[in-house]
Amino acid sequence: MNRKLLLIARVGVAALLIVWLFRRSGGLAPVWNAFRSARPALVVAAFLATLAVQALIAHRLQRLTAAGGATLGTREVLAINLTTLFYGLFLPGGGVTAIAIRYFRLTRGDRRYAATLVAIVCDRVLATAALCVTGLGFWLFDPGASRAGLAVLLVAAAASFATLAPMFGAAPARRLGAIAARIPFARDLWPRVDEALAMCRALPSRGRLEVGTLSAVAHVLGAAVYLLLARSLAIATPFAALGWMRALSGLVTLVPISVSGLGLREGTMTALLAARGVPHAAAFAYSLLVFGITVLATGLIGGLIEASQWFGARAEPDPRPGA
Repeated sequence: MNRKLLLIARVGVAALLIVWLFRRSGGLAPVWNAFRSARPALVVAAFLATLAVQALIAHRLQRLTAAGGATLGTREVLAINLTTLFYGLFLPGGGVTAIAIRYFRLTRGDRRYAATLVAIVCDRVLATAALCVTGLGFWLFDPGASRAGLAVLLVAAAASFATLAPMFGAAPARRLGAIAARIPFARDLWPRVDEALAMCRALPSRGRLEVGTLSAVAHVLGAAVYLLLARSLAIATPFAALGWMRALSGLVTLVPISVSGLGLREGTMTALLAARGVPHAAAFAYSLLVFGITVLATGLIGGLIEASQWFGARAEPDPRPGA
């Protein structure tokens, strides 16, 4: 019952925000007119680039799970990630639910439970840290960038790197262990956690450079997706501005009060673009196009993968004698 109420509340928040944004944009007609003016070739290019981003993300997670002894390949992890995006479109719980689904799928074959959980959490924190760092890089090249946006990016980057420190550094892990030893319920749990964290610390410098580079490239390519979609609607906002706006809106969607960040992402991007002189209807149409390509379309690809696997499993003959 609580899960149903949570889902209803999240859907309600998303619906209220979207309705409010439509009203601020002058209704459905101006938004639709801006939306349908999108150039199909650029939209298709943005979708293909989005799939490339997902492939980079999958390879990063594959490298982290491989450090813990998992044997899944990048294609398998990509399929798991895409189906996770599909379930994230409608299941309550947001990022927690996504982590749970990804964890279940990744451990179904290898059963490396602790190492896989640490890899997933590390992947998520690493992605957030890289989002902040690339966002800060874009901010530096945008003369009209918001100082409030800079503050948010700096705080989020500091929090991300503080979380990553015990995962990749022995000294921060020892300090965290000393703190855990003073907490009754954490004292017995910490040795197992530290053993799992040692997986990340065991990554050689080349491996750390690889996952860091994959994270940065994925976010730069993700910013290029935003650029392609902006140009498809004849929005001339500079690439650097779109880069840090993307980072800021991505951080806002981490707040678990909506469904797939719907409404939060759109409200943030619309407000930021409107402040740069983009008409409100065009800015809102752009934010909806971003959602449609980067979240909805990729999630539906995951749904197709899930359906094909489900029907494939049902089509296989039952190996039991006499079945």
